[in-house]
Amino acid sequence: MDIEVAQARCDIQQAEGYDVGDGGTSASGHLTFNKAVETQMLKNAMDEWGMSSRCCSCPPHCEPGLCGIAVINQKGSGHCKNILFERCKRHGGNGHQNTLVEYTKSGRVPAGTLLYGYSVNAEGEFRPNSGTFNGYSAPSGLLDLIGEVRAKVKRSSAVVRMAIPWIDSEPV
Repeated sequence: MDIEVAQARCDIQQAEGYDVGDGGTSASGHLTFNKAVETQMLKNAMDEWGMSSRCCSCPPHCEPGLCGIAVINQKGSGHCKNILFERCKRHGGNGHQNTLVEYTKSGRVPAGTLLYGYSVNAEGEFRPNSGTFNGYSAPSGLLDLIGEVRAKVKRSSAVVRMAIPWIDSEPV
């Protein structure tokens, strides 16, 4: 999902991505779901990934499961990596729209930022299930890649380099 409007406000609705077909704009007008556009943007995406230092760190988590967002930044955007941000329900992880507000502290995200949501269930399994950000139009293979990245970042507790290897050859 591409934040198309510079400094988009976070007045998005939970699961609104499921109501939007590929190439559509959400009811709030702030989210665009378009595989072709997102695939093109991914060609200029950073290939370093890390966990946010502000992720929920209450061991064990206050409630089983986490709500997570993958923030994919463009090269030259002034950011140093793509971010994975996770919160438990007690600390703001009660829906992807709320998790985004926790991450940004303002609900504002720069134009051109790609956002994808996921959850981690009580058994620790990655689930790319965000109706708010993913809908049905995430680029092919990307959500699986985010799951792989998350596993590597969690194991290493450091920034990992992982490019999107299929981006130039994968059909939209």
